[in-house]
Amino acid sequence: MGDRGPFAPTSMASLKSRQTISQLIQKASSWVWQGRQEYGSTQWGWGVTKGSHTTVVTTAEAIFVLSRGPHGEEYDLSQCSDVFRKLIEKTERPDRVRYYAYGISGLLDLGVPENDPLIRKCIQRIAELQREDGAWSHDRDWPSSTFATTLALRAVRIDGIDADRLAVGLGWLVEAANRDGGWGKERGTPSTPAHTAHALNVLLTSPYRDHPTTRGGLLWLLARSRLWSTITREEIAGSPSWKHYSYGWIAEVLPLTVAFLEEMSLSSEGFIAEILRFVELFGDGSGGFRESESNAALTIPSTAAAVRALRAVERFLPQSEQSPPPRLTPREMQILTLYWENPHLTRREVSTALAMSESTLRNYINRINEKLRTRQILEAAIKAHRLNLLIDRA
Repeated sequence: MGDRGPFAPTSMASLKSRQTISQLIQKASSWVWQGRQEYGSTQWGWGVTKGSHTTVVTTAEAIFVLSRGPHGEEYDLSQCSDVFRKLIEKTERPDRVRYYAYGISGLLDLGVPENDPLIRKCIQRIAELQREDGAWSHDRDWPSSTFATTLALRAVRIDGIDADRLAVGLGWLVEAANRDGGWGKERGTPSTPAHTAHALNVLLTSPYRDHPTTRGGLLWLLARSRLWSTITREEIAGSPSWKHYSYGWIAEVLPLTVAFLEEMSLSSEGFIAEILRFVELFGDGSGGFRESESNAALTIPSTAAAVRALRAVERFLPQSEQSPPPRLTPREMQILTLYWENPHLTRREVSTALAMSESTLRNYINRINEKLRTRQILEAAIKAHRLNLLIDRA
């Protein structure tokens, strides 16, 4: 497979260094930035590989990587906004929920306000694609899908969909769990680590956070950490494109399991080691990541998955390896504490409880996520709890 640069087989121990992981994220971000497709001198987007057709999903993945400003390095994404909007509005598959889900994600990462007409349009379209059973599918002729349902639920949890519809969708996801504790591609199909991770990413930041089904899924996933490589390869043998998504999504569960791991006295070592094996396996010294062992092509989605995984591991490293915790204002700590104690509350209910407008609350949440380097307020509350930044009500 050629020179892997920092991904030599002997480098597994060094990958657990926060400094090394930081450098890899920065290098991958630079690789993504250099892969943009220019439309004239003022606009650009991203395709799966350098020089390929620009798409909604891959541009959203690139925005995800670059919009975080990793470790002080900022990228000016203002010139991709118009192209990205046009891609969403002119999608060739209006019946596929993932285009709208990734569209919402990318727009929010660009700093577009939640009440933007295009975001509201995407949310409305996702709502229209919801099935009678509460789930979503990748295509109108396909069965209800775990992945499509989780994409939809993640996308619309900005109070933009009817609460009853959201509750029905979450209910379908809970009921779709298999008896062994995991989730499969569709209801009744064998459990896989990737689909279980998709489900947990939603449930761990929902009113079902402490539900027995969620806890059962965590136990199922953690018990199979050593088998992820084998299971994932078998799972996606006929669909190579799954490979670069699976370990990135699995890794995102890691920061959300902190309280659970502590409560159950479980070790995270196997979890982290398996994620880093994927990073090592698909990494390239240039900063890009390949789709599979047999496909040497470096792709934007593969690289985004690696960055997703590395950021998850980075957030989970011992506090001694991290910089000092961020300084939060009393009001920010009050907001985080309220979300930690009442994760089921909507943004409107939180703003009412704190006697502030929703727009003011939104501004606070944006600042909190920026300080804690998180994407969602519930993830921020979990991280703040771990760093002892919440208000002690004892």
